[in-house]
Amino acid sequence: MKKKEIGKRGEELAAKFLEQEGYTIFERNYRFEKGEIDIIAYKNDEIIFVEVKTSETENYLNPSERISERQQEMLQRTAYAYLYERKMTDFPARFDLIIVELATGEIYHYENVFF
Repeated sequence: MKKKEIGKRGEELAAKFLEQEGYTIFERNYRFEKGEIDIIAYKNDEIIFVEVKTSETENYLNPSERISERQQEMLQRTAYAYLYERKMTDFPARFDLIIVELATGEIYHYENVFF
């Protein structure tokens, strides 16, 4: 599979996983300037910005190694733009990471991975 197809497949599986866990999906692939947020969801009065990382094989990187500082800054800027555009800046929000390993079918959900 091509990298783009792998990513799209992972995002599909992550969105289904979140819905099964009781999350409401607000938006997918939200873009602002050069930033993109894979999934924006809602649960328990909180907005959740989700970064999805997908691999075809098992990958043993620590979750904290999956999102660089530069990417964190871009995600934060993009998330703020989303909240500002929708007049939701007073809502509590967090950043989650979902890792999808296509080889094993495993999905790992890490909540509140950075601030």
